[in-house]
Amino acid sequence: MITRSFDGKRSELQEFIRIWDIAYKFAANHQKEPLLGFILSNITGHASAQIQDKVVHNWHELNEILQQFFSEKKTESQLMEELNTLRQKSGRKNNVILQSGAIQTNQNLKYLFTNESN
Repeated sequence: MITRSFDGKRSELQEFIRIWDIAYKFAANHQKEPLLGFILSNITGHASAQIQDKVVHNWHELNEILQQFFSEKKTESQLMEELNTLRQKSGRKNNVILQSGAIQTNQNLKYLFTNESN
């Protein structure tokens, strides 16, 4: 049985999500609700306090809530620096690299500004 818990440390979020994502993916449909309860019981401390008033129906909703509250956040200048330092990889055209970088930066900025209000 998996016993990985999460207490709100941003550096541990992705590992927690990775482990429970795999478990939820392979759970039979009739096991998903009890598994979600077990996952919730492994969220402790500060993280538990932050999400206690949230209504969660499935793992995907919980994953999104955890990402919103606890994912690593980057400043706008960090995101712009990442965009400016994209390097062309062999076999890819400049516009493809810039488009993928712009899309990722746009998603990161949207996430950043959405979560600043929380």
